[in-house]
Amino acid sequence: MNSSYRRFFLLHLIAIALPCSLFFGPTASIWSRLDISCFRHLNSYVQTRPIQQIFWSLANIKITDIFGATALLGMFLLYVFETKGNERRKRLAQLLYTLLWFEISILFCKQLLTPICMHLGWTRHGPSSVLSHVFFLSNVVPWEKIKDSSLFCFPADHGTIAFQWSAFLWFFAGWQRGIVACFLSCFLVLPRLISGAHWLSDVVVGSFSILLIMLAWAFYSPIYKWTFSFFSMIFRYNPQPEKES
Repeated sequence: MNSSYRRFFLLHLIAIALPCSLFFGPTASIWSRLDISCFRHLNSYVQTRPIQQIFWSLANIKITDIFGATALLGMFLLYVFETKGNERRKRLAQLLYTLLWFEISILFCKQLLTPICMHLGWTRHGPSSVLSHVFFLSNVVPWEKIKDSSLFCFPADHGTIAFQWSAFLWFFAGWQRGIVACFLSCFLVLPRLISGAHWLSDVVVGSFSILLIMLAWAFYSPIYKWTFSFFSMIFRYNPQPEKES
């Protein structure tokens, strides 16, 4: 068995082990305490800080997701257009491949994973829906629709998309850009954690389990070679360009 297939199966094993650690066995109580502690700390932080209340309230408006998406896309576009010629064509193929898996991830979450989670009972309410003494950001700007509660919070699809984009950028553009994108993704999921729409484990367990599955299929299965070759043909990328005479 070559290294690609070993990584393929390893990523799937981790993706299965993470939800099991959350819902079964002694680790479930550990996750519960960690979730509550994290939410209490983040939510209490904004209770006495009016400026932060306004900032995180606005950050929880759905339209502000556009700014985060633009920033992540912009990082990839900078990577693509900092070069030219054959190398740019290669990076354009990488961008198209990333966009393809972006759509696959959304369909996977909405059409397959959500029904499975509902059938298995792996559904739960967000912290603001089950805990008392919660500061609701929706009270700060009541004229806007703030996402500070959720009746179906697992997994965090918001975090899944953000971290998947960061992972693909890391794979193609290197760890330096990947680290920056990961920090940006962490910032993008903070509004939901502060407001109480998601638990920490919705991201760490839910989002990362999906991410590991997507990475396994996208990079460590024959799909990568076949699909990327097709996209390379579209952009006329030559893996072995002829040397100039």
